[in-house]
Amino acid sequence: MLLKAESSSLVICSGDSYTFPDGSIQTNIDSTVVYASVLPSVLGCDSTITTTISVLTVNSGVTQTGPSLSANQAGATYQWLECPAMTPISGATNQSYTATTSGDYAVIITNNQCSDTSACYNVTIVGTSENEFGNTLQLFPN
Repeated sequence: MLLKAESSSLVICSGDSYTFPDGSIQTNIDSTVVYASVLPSVLGCDSTITTTISVLTVNSGVTQTGPSLSANQAGATYQWLECPAMTPISGATNQSYTATTSGDYAVIITNNQCSDTSACYNVTIVGTSENEFGNTLQLFPN
């Protein structure tokens, strides 16, 4: 005998886990889930709770053009990091970051309370040193 049926909806971040009312656990959720928990009572009447879980994802992709890196997720908050220690770069909180030294860089992207970290991207700064001759360089035949 069914006593009552209820439904609930919630939103979680991709990769999170959830414990349903009947004690069942689903881990690493990355797509919409609809689950019915049947809760028996001592009187033989059951309650059913249907839980719908929607999943928020963060695009952790990065586009690289030379020393310039740009997070593909728009409208989020950003913290650029130096790899491999994943050390935050002070003041580097824009969607794009231009490296000034060679190294590996990643970004933490937070969107709607969900965060993800990109892979590390290698940046090699190529350039030439300016000469220090000024206007005093002179060439003579030998």
